[in-house]
Amino acid sequence: MSCRKDQVKIEKEFSFVHLSHSRTDNLNELNSEVLLADFSNIDVLCLGGDLMFNSSADSSNLNILDEIFDLSSPSTLWSIGNHDVSDLNLLQAYTQKNLYSAYYFNGITFIVLNTQLEGNSITGDQLAFFNGVMDTMTVSAQCIILHHKLIWLDNNPDLEPIANSISNGPLGNCDYCIAPNNFYTAIYPRLVERQKAGVNITLIGGDIGAKVNEFHHETNEHISFYASGMKAGSDQQQVLYILYNVAAQTLQFSYRMLNTFH
Repeated sequence: MSCRKDQVKIEKEFSFVHLSHSRTDNLNELNSEVLLADFSNIDVLCLGGDLMFNSSADSSNLNILDEIFDLSSPSTLWSIGNHDVSDLNLLQAYTQKNLYSAYYFNGITFIVLNTQLEGNSITGDQLAFFNGVMDTMTVSAQCIILHHKLIWLDNNPDLEPIANSISNGPLGNCDYCIAPNNFYTAIYPRLVERQKAGVNITLIGGDIGAKVNEFHHETNEHISFYASGMKAGSDQQQVLYILYNVAAQTLQFSYRMLNTFH
C-alpha cells in the first residue's frame, strides 16, 4: 500500500489514472489488487465511485481508502457512487472537498459531478456551478469531466439500445439505475460550445465493470465518452491510464492492468 503525495515535476508529460468500482461484496473489504497498488507517481488520481461496498459507513473504511488514495490531496478527485453515500459529512471530512468541484492542472480543467442527486440530473446549485466553470474556462486546452453514473447513455439513440449491456446499473428509476436525466438538455450543449471554442472535452464514468470493464464512444461533435471500472472477484483488473503531453496539450488514453502499478 502507498499514499500518493503531490510532487513537483519538470517533465513535459504527466500521467493520470481513473479507477472505479473497486468494491467487493464484503462490507469492509477493498479489491486486493488495489491494496497492492502504488500511485505515488500518478499526477492526478480520478476515483469513479463505488470504492467499497459502503465506503463512508464509518471511519475504518475511509481510513483504508485514505491510506491508498490520499483522499485530501487536491489532485485526488472522487466522483461518488451509490455505494459511497452513507455518511457524506464524514466522507467530506476526509476529502476536504465538495461533492462536486473543479480542479485546474497545467492546462486541463477537471470537473467532478455528483450524479447521485435529483435522479442523476445536474440541477440547482450544481448546475449553476457547472455553468460557471463553463463560462470561465478561458485558458484550458482540455476539459475532463468525472462522474459515476453513465448519464450519457440515457436518451442517446446510438447508446441507449446497448446501455444495459455496458452500465452496471440498467436504465430505470432504482437507486443504482441510470434514471432519465437532463444531460443532453442542460450539460451537453455547453460542452459542444466549449468544444467549438477549442477545448477538447472528455467525460469519464465509473459505474462499469460488472458486465464490461471498458467503454469508449465519440460523438458526432467529437466529444469523447469513456468508462472504466473493475469487477469483484476478477483476476483481470484494469484502470484507465491517461498520458498528458503538456507541450502539445494532448491526451493519450489506454487501459492498463492494475498489477502494473504494484
